[in-house]
Amino acid sequence: IMRGEAVNVYVETCPLGSEKSTSDMVTLQCYWGTAYTKDGEMFYPCDKCETPNYSTDGLECVECPPGHIPNQYHDACEMCPPDKYRASGDDWCARCSSGEVPNSDKDGCIV
Repeated sequence: IMRGEAVNVYVETCPLGSEKSTSDMVTLQCYWGTAYTKDGEMFYPCDKCETPNYSTDGLECVECPPGHIPNQYHDACEMCPPDKYRASGDDWCARCSSGEVPNSDKDGCIV
């Protein structure tokens, strides 16, 4: 699969307030950096993955590892800039406190 290539996603149920068509399956095409998500019984087709998440398959958004954030397309992760870090659970890369610098993995700060 290449960047920007569509990925077919097959959905067996419909969002609340709607009915299935004559076909049992609905085909949606999601691109890398987006995913077909479900929240309760409501489906959200091809939403852009929210930071710090990314998608390489158009099927689900997953969190970038600590020290990384999604690239501009949200289809891959890249390391935080040299002067910043990102701990697990943080959305963005941030500067360390005064007198500290990011560690080599960019997932925390050291003195």
